[in-house]
Amino acid sequence: MLTVWLAPAPDLPDPVLVVASYLYPGCKVLAGDDRALRWVEREGRALGVRRAARVAVGGAFHSPLMARAEDAVRHAVRALQLAPPRVPLVSCVDAAPVRDAAAARRRLARLTAAPVRWEQALHRLYARPRSAPQPFTVALGPGAALRATLRQVNARAWDASVLVDV
Repeated sequence: MLTVWLAPAPDLPDPVLVVASYLYPGCKVLAGDDRALRWVEREGRALGVRRAARVAVGGAFHSPLMARAEDAVRHAVRALQLAPPRVPLVSCVDAAPVRDAAAARRRLARLTAAPVRWEQALHRLYARPRSAPQPFTVALGPGAALRATLRQVNARAWDASVLVDV
C-alpha cells in the first residue's frame, strides 16, 4: 500500500501529477495541479493509495510545474560562495556523491523541479556490508520525523542514531 502526501498547484488545462518526493518505502509526496490532486484523492484507493493528505505548501515544488523557476535558482546559486564538501555529501536530487562546489550548484538548481530522492540518498549514505557497523548519526530538528524516516529506510542505521530536539 502507498501513503501519499499531496502538494497543491493552480488548476491547469493539462493535468500534471508526479512524485515530488520519495520519502521511504510506501510513502511518496505527489505534486501537480489541483485537478489531478483531487482525482488522486477521489480515485487513489483503487490504485493502492492507502492515505492521501494535503500538505500546506505554496506550490508544486520539485515538479515540472516549477521548471520556470529553475533558471532563477541557478542564477542565485551562482552568487553563493561554496567550498568543496569536507564530509561525504550525497545529493537528494540523484543520490550521487557531491565532490565539488560546481556539482553542488548544479544539483541545487535541479532540485527546484526534480523530485527529492530522500529514500535513495539514505540508501547511498548508509550502504555498507552487513558486517560493518553503521555510522553514529545525530538527527537535529524539532520532532522525530527525520529519525522516523531513517527507521523506515534502514533499521540498522536507525539503531545507531539519536535525536537532538532543537
